[in-house]
Amino acid sequence: MLTYWLLFLWPAIASLNILRMTNFASRVFLSIFGICLVFIIGLRFQVGVDWDNYLVHLDDAIGISFIEALQGKDSAYAVLNWCAGLLGAGVWFVNFSCAIIFAFGLVYFCAKLPSPWLALAVSIPYISIVFAMNYTRQAAAFGLFLLALVELQKSKLLPFLVLIILAALFHKSAILLIPLGLLINSRNKILTFFAIAFFAVTSFVVFLLETKDALINQYISGEMVSDGAWIRVIMNAIPAVIFLMLRDRFTLKKDQRRIYVFLSFLSLLFIPLMVISPSSTAVDRVALFLMPIQLYIFSQLPTALRSWGIIRISTVSILIGYAVVMYVWFEFSMFSFSWLPYRFYPFEVN
Repeated sequence: MLTYWLLFLWPAIASLNILRMTNFASRVFLSIFGICLVFIIGLRFQVGVDWDNYLVHLDDAIGISFIEALQGKDSAYAVLNWCAGLLGAGVWFVNFSCAIIFAFGLVYFCAKLPSPWLALAVSIPYISIVFAMNYTRQAAAFGLFLLALVELQKSKLLPFLVLIILAALFHKSAILLIPLGLLINSRNKILTFFAIAFFAVTSFVVFLLETKDALINQYISGEMVSDGAWIRVIMNAIPAVIFLMLRDRFTLKKDQRRIYVFLSFLSLLFIPLMVISPSSTAVDRVALFLMPIQLYIFSQLPTALRSWGIIRISTVSILIGYAVVMYVWFEFSMFSFSWLPYRFYPFEVN
């Protein structure tokens, strides 16, 4: 467990600004942290409750053609498995590749925030440890979505849509994020609407049309239940409520404010969805893409509370809150045993 706590303490301590760093030094250390994150996530060995399931994906990709891999479920992930089979590499190749995408997206997104280290500390207990070390495909999609969010805030429609499509190549659920493009501040809103509609319809046909019945049977009709789904939804709802209550104190551009007001209301909408949906898993899979709101709001909160003179107190409170989340998950989750002890691939395989 020491590895996980050290991974959390690094950005947590850095977020307290005990050591004053120049912007260049901060960027260097952020890059170093990102590289460490790639190795810890990408070269994990038998970590995560779904570890064996991903080995099946690798076995299925061995001996098939490139075209067959492209036609597989979540084609970008299938191609990575095909490459691993072609090279004779193990699952570490696939995990490492997905970890690069996830970590790059995470660090790049956080680097754009007022307190990058605080955002990274917030990301460690669940997003980096539980989510990225278990949901390999969706973690890669999440990293691409973080890059897309940066483009969304810049009102760049085409890069946003391209990144969402790339994310959907790793996990089809990312297709549901395309309508967020409507939040882009465009001079020609009619053209923007039709462009998004075209991408949405085309993506649905390409990615979901043939599999929609199977997905409905699996998630909805099958009434799949995810343990901890309520906790994950609430973890998004808390910063959403804070932001909506204090949004006038946040120094945001008009476009950014519109995006995060919408994401905040959307995060709150998932609470009644959890109540009425026959499958908490279906709701949970989509709610995972709303986790950036935790990074964005909590990194902004200490600055928003500057006039109250509690910047350091609010920072420490956020860090303590996520340290508690991490402790509780490791101590009481029925699946945490799959993360313990942490094992590193080069030390475990001859």
